[in-house]
Amino acid sequence: MDLDFEERILFNGAFGASILWQFSRSFFDAREQREGPDLPLLHLVLPLAYHRRSAEALKGLFLDGGLLRAFGRVPDLHADMSMRAEEFADCTRASLNLACASGLLRVEKSDTWPSFVPGCKTLPGPLRPAKDSLRAILATAKRLGHWTAQEQRQTLWRYFDIRF
Repeated sequence: MDLDFEERILFNGAFGASILWQFSRSFFDAREQREGPDLPLLHLVLPLAYHRRSAEALKGLFLDGGLLRAFGRVPDLHADMSMRAEEFADCTRASLNLACASGLLRVEKSDTWPSFVPGCKTLPGPLRPAKDSLRAILATAKRLGHWTAQEQRQTLWRYFDIRF
């Protein structure tokens, strides 16, 4: 494992905000621009996107492939998801705060959890990564956003073995 790589991206709130924006943009578009992902769903994004094997395996899959195909490609994609989401909670919150403060995401209130819609159509140029490994993470977030938008929440929690 390239520890330097992991540490650089883990503590970079701007890149985390970019990942959350990419996921939300893809989710929002897949839902015909009617709703964005809610807060619990956003807590799955960084643990999944930062998982290097997942990012490498999923970056090139077709958007129409679906989440079950992703599990077939990366069988341990959902391994310890509750624990990973908990470990990334601070990073997710910091990245989400930065995404909202910068206008990348907008909050929409609801009766249950707030949802987040993209505040812009494209990622601003300075936030677009130049390295292939970081672009793979954004590509993974895009696919995850599209795939999760096509599933019911209860189904997603079952796929990822998440319990509340």
